[in-house]
Amino acid sequence: NIYKEDAVTKLFSEIKSIEEQGSGVKRCRLLEVYVHGYLQSFKYFHGHTDLLRRAFSPPVGSKAKADAWLKKLRTRLEDRSPGTKWYLVGVQVRRGDKVNNPSFA
Repeated sequence: NIYKEDAVTKLFSEIKSIEEQGSGVKRCRLLEVYVHGYLQSFKYFHGHTDLLRRAFSPPVGSKAKADAWLKKLRTRLEDRSPGTKWYLVGVQVRRGDKVNNPSFA
């Protein structure tokens, strides 16, 4: 890896300072960060758990819609087979990366 712990810590602190500028109002709604490499160690993210959870949390409206949909689905499943333990699994297929690439035709 080409990323040193201090560089990642600096990046996260810069993001946090942008969020905290002003009187509690976020100055930016979208922040694009490009990270290249294989960040396969938890050490890169140590001490930044709360920031990462907030960064990857869905917007409140989207979460509410998803929660309502899941509740409806669970109700239907429970009605169909009372007492059965259901495990819901989500899978994302990134078709957009492949659809215009002739190598995957």
